[in-house]
Amino acid sequence: MTAEKMLGNDLPENIRIITLPPYSPELNPVEELWNVMKDSLCNKIFGTLEQIEETITTFLSSYWQDARKVLSLVGCKRLTIKHRSLAPPEQRHKQKFV
Repeated sequence: MTAEKMLGNDLPENIRIITLPPYSPELNPVEELWNVMKDSLCNKIFGTLEQIEETITTFLSSYWQDARKVLSLVGCKRLTIKHRSLAPPEQRHKQKFV
């Protein structure tokens, strides 16, 4: 179900839904968070599920405490609205190839 179907006309004026093309994870900011989190969790052995949960909670708490870290994830250089980049000015012309 899409946000538009769920909210209908009840969307606040300052919120706008931007639909993304299907199969485009590079446009979804949470994908970058998963990549960063996987890098910090890989090659570790956990004895219990609680240890995994604690490690993930510790990792995410740094994002909860520092809004700049969150913004660094959504600074996608390719994502634009009406041909205006959403990336901070200092990052707009840098390319990252993996």
